Amino acid sequence: MKLRRLWLVAFAALLLTPFMAVNEVSADDGNLVITINKESYAAGEIISVTGHLQTATGTDVILQVISPIGNMVSMYQVTPDSEDNFSVEIVTEIGGQWKESGTYIIKAFHYYGEFQTQFDYGLTMSAQVKPSNTEAAEPT
Repeated sequence: MKLRRLWLVAFAALLLTPFMAVNEVSADDGNLVITINKESYAAGEIISVTGHLQTATGTDVILQVISPIGNMVSMYQVTPDSEDNFSVEIVTEIGGQWKESGTYIIKAFHYYGEFQTQFDYGLTMSAQVKPSNTEAAEPT
């Protein structure tokens, strides 16, 4: 009986997996594919960027994160592995260069040219930021 329940749970998880991953965003220019793990992020979340070069060039990929007002938030130089895959984790912050809410752009530059993908970022919500547990004293 327990084995049957376990099998049923595993089967349901396999059926639902495609529906749980709908937030992934991918961009492809024919020579370079870049995927980010979500369409939108809150302050404090990590943006996981993975990519693959369709044609081996032996050169690095440059990634720039551009804010909604055109400022460069961060820049990464990534060396692809032996199978022409690469990845980088971009850490967002509360404030600093990440002070603007809106659509951010990730520009990718490589030997064959450049292209971009985008994501939404907002300060109105923040990931795992909790208020302090101190309570105000009541007046006597």
